[in-house]
Amino acid sequence: MKAKYFIFFLFCGIYSVTSAAPSSKSLSGWTLGVGLLYPANGRSFEGSGKRSSTNASIKSDFEFASQPSYYGFLKFSKENSLGFTLGYEALQESDLTGGNINLGGTSIPATTYSLLDSVHINVAHIGTEYRFRQFYVPIEILFVDPKFKMKTGTVGHKAGVGTGYLVGAGYHLFRNMSMELNYRSIGFSFGEFLSAGANPPYDDYGTITSNEIILSMLFHL
Repeated sequence: MKAKYFIFFLFCGIYSVTSAAPSSKSLSGWTLGVGLLYPANGRSFEGSGKRSSTNASIKSDFEFASQPSYYGFLKFSKENSLGFTLGYEALQESDLTGGNINLGGTSIPATTYSLLDSVHINVAHIGTEYRFRQFYVPIEILFVDPKFKMKTGTVGHKAGVGTGYLVGAGYHLFRNMSMELNYRSIGFSFGEFLSAGANPPYDDYGTITSNEIILSMLFHL
């Protein structure tokens, strides 16, 4: 796993330092990009709802491990104007590492009571960016399809597709390399059986937030 990330960084370095210094003209137009994305402080999940059997309130606060992922995108950019971005990423499976479940006022450690094991998320991007020469500001809408892995297999939860947003700041280190820091929040329906044979919850909703660092190789068209 670590070897492929090392190869990515090595290729980025060789590809970028052999490119020309960035200029407004060289950065304008259509660009294909491949990025390595890393959640700087993991991914946080917050959920709330009620149990259908007792109507008791449920609040979930989960922490998932930081796991690098790849990101592919196509964008159009022009200095001092709005551009266009279309992208896709498949976030690598991240294990549940901590957090709590609050069930009817009682707080229980998530790693011992929750049936969640890990989460994998498919994310489609569409948005814009405003570029000031080498510096740019992306704003994007996200469409997400979360896939949760349970300790009991696929039994024990429900999850639906959702939407979210991303805002950030980026900088072109070289003509063929950029670095970006963004904040994202994605929401979707989510419910979990908290014990074997329990009735499923209803009206549940979850939100995953994270701060992402992205290092991208750029191929100008």
